[in-house]
Amino acid sequence: MTTFNYDKAQAELDAIINIDRESKLTDAEFDALPRYDNGDIFDLAMAQIWMTPEQRDRVSEDDFTRLDVNDQEMRYMMAELAEEFGF
Repeated sequence: MTTFNYDKAQAELDAIINIDRESKLTDAEFDALPRYDNGDIFDLAMAQIWMTPEQRDRVSEDDFTRLDVNDQEMRYMMAELAEEFGF
């Protein structure tokens, strides 16, 4: 078993996704996302908004569950905003 290198993974992620990004991930970029030994994406929350629907279908079962939870949380926050600000 190898030791996961968080600094290396963060540097790889930063090379793909930066604050100025405006477009979805290409398949090559998605494939290059740093992953843990079990295949889960490192910092899934950062990558999530840039993934295409087809890429979301390719994530691990654990990541798919996390994506679903994140989506539910976002819907909940949006509903709260709508209620508070009348959207």
